[in-house]
Amino acid sequence: TTHPEVVLAVARACVQAGARSVTVVENPTGSPGKCFKRCGLEAAFRALPEVELRLLGGDDFRALRIRDGISLKRTAVARQVLEADCFINLPVAKSHSAATVTFGLKNHMGVIQDRLSFHTLLDLHQAVADLARVVRPRLTLLDATRALLTNGPSGPGEVVTLDRLVAGRDIVAVDSYGLGLAEFQHRKLRVDDVRHIALAARAGVGRADVAALQLRKILL
Repeated sequence: TTHPEVVLAVARACVQAGARSVTVVENPTGSPGKCFKRCGLEAAFRALPEVELRLLGGDDFRALRIRDGISLKRTAVARQVLEADCFINLPVAKSHSAATVTFGLKNHMGVIQDRLSFHTLLDLHQAVADLARVVRPRLTLLDATRALLTNGPSGPGEVVTLDRLVAGRDIVAVDSYGLGLAEFQHRKLRVDDVRHIALAARAGVGRADVAALQLRKILL
């Protein structure tokens, strides 16, 4: 999962920037209370009590039609995401057995109500790309402080410490750049190896040509 210190630092930066309110939303597939405790979010946010940690429930979702969706025609998305003045996507860098990797685009599945259909009824990669048409983060920050390289999404698997954060307004660009940080699934992946990234780029969601990106590296 995304490192709790990364989530805390982003939330604190929002508070310091003058945000009227800050909410961290989660939608785990397992026991919510256990997930918050095990991943460290519960303990980390004791230091920032003005920020709300919210587990998404049945009343939190709003049905949407996906205009021009190819595999995904409609879905229900968290109201907190759709109505926020600023939505920040905070994925962790990890491999995924079905999607090859799960970075920013795949992380959007955490803000929808029906994830099962993506894996059972739909073309997973195309559905993830379709979802990106309506879920548009202002900023995507890929937590690559450590990365799960194999046996994702849940592990256990090979973990490497990269001490990197990749941030950008273009989610496709962030995901594309993230592929070059390490060998996921024991391979040096390119955009065409991760179909949902390539499909999102073709749909105009963002740019996948890493060589054409303007990059700024900051050492902390």
